Amino acid sequence: MDFNKGTKQKIDVFQRSILKKILKIFYPHKIRNTDLYNRMKMTEWSKAIQKRRLKWIGHLLRLEDNAPASIALNEMKKKTGKKKKGNYLTWKKQINDDLRLLDENLNLEEDSIRNLFQDRSKWYDMVERAFGTVPTQGEDEDDSIKRAQ
Repeated sequence: MDFNKGTKQKIDVFQRSILKKILKIFYPHKIRNTDLYNRMKMTEWSKAIQKRRLKWIGHLLRLEDNAPASIALNEMKKKTGKKKKGNYLTWKKQINDDLRLLDENLNLEEDSIRNLFQDRSKWYDMVERAFGTVPTQGEDEDDSIKRAQ
């Protein structure tokens, strides 16, 4: 699945529509997105997907070299065949984009990247810091509902 800006937006809009139905907030009442996420103590699904994908790539790179998933990853790194015309978002490009959220210099092609992933708790902390937690604005939960009504 192509995970571009439009897809992220569609996922997040769908999530917010569900959350508003749960809270019984219907038109013409409004609530800010940050207030909605704070009230539900959630983050955007698109960020959760990116975070899980980064944790999974860490798991994949920690596997032994003879594991089937590790073999597939090494085969994917090999450049074979003709490149398709156009700008296709491949799995490798998507992972590299996610890695750049953590650090501009991270790239899946580098062999030294495996060393970074070896310490699971350090890697998870790095991912958690990059995505943070539920956004807060320092206001009470009831304030956002009063404004919505």
